[in-house]
Amino acid sequence: MARWRDIRRAALRDAQDTLCVPAIYVAGPGATPLPVSVRILDRATRADSDHSETGFGFLFDLTPWIVFDLDELPNPLSRAVVILSGTEGYRLGVSMPTNHEFQRVEAVPLSAAEASAIWRPEWADVMPASRYRAQKRAAFRALHAEMRVPAVYLTHVEGTPQRVAVRVHTDIDPVEALRTSSAFIDTTPRVIFDLAEVARPLTLAHVIVCADEIYRTGPAKVPQDGFVAVEVSPLQGGERTAFLATLDPDPGDPVWEDIL
Repeated sequence: MARWRDIRRAALRDAQDTLCVPAIYVAGPGATPLPVSVRILDRATRADSDHSETGFGFLFDLTPWIVFDLDELPNPLSRAVVILSGTEGYRLGVSMPTNHEFQRVEAVPLSAAEASAIWRPEWADVMPASRYRAQKRAAFRALHAEMRVPAVYLTHVEGTPQRVAVRVHTDIDPVEALRTSSAFIDTTPRVIFDLAEVARPLTLAHVIVCADEIYRTGPAKVPQDGFVAVEVSPLQGGERTAFLATLDPDPGDPVWEDIL
């Protein structure tokens, strides 16, 4: 019978082999670039709940991590950089203890300008396309195509209305209000834009799905695989009525067809 540690080691190896992406590791200025295969953990993870008497909710760890295969790189250095493309890169920070054949290192995303300054065109020859990322991108594209709805994006009331196809998404998550209270459900609506339609959604813009469904935009998330998710607040009752009263849509304009 396989031991638990052997099963865990095999599972970690499968995860690394399936989810790894090609990258270039640069230890420092003037250092020889090293091709590596890394796994990037960039999803929010629940860390712990606030146990104080007046605290509430769960804490979330938003720190990106990069997982190295120790066979490729035995000792990732702090302040080194990992470059995936001319627009995506990370600077390494604190390393966690090794986990079987892997090393997880805290990372800080570089800006697109910083990544572009480090990137060298010849690196593309040693970085094959990532099958995992291509599959993930295709899955996002198929999901968006299946669940999108027509809407009008309006940067401001007097602005030019833009016809878009968006995915309206609601996260449902149990949140602990107080240590002694029951859990309640937190619903955070988001509108997901195709970057080909709206490259940079503005805060306090509006997304109009129909007369009964209008959202005011808030902070945008980091764009991912051709899409950007934006936190939104639905307009309610009189607020929605007042907003509609300020609009003067042209009934003959196809932008508003089946919307208002």
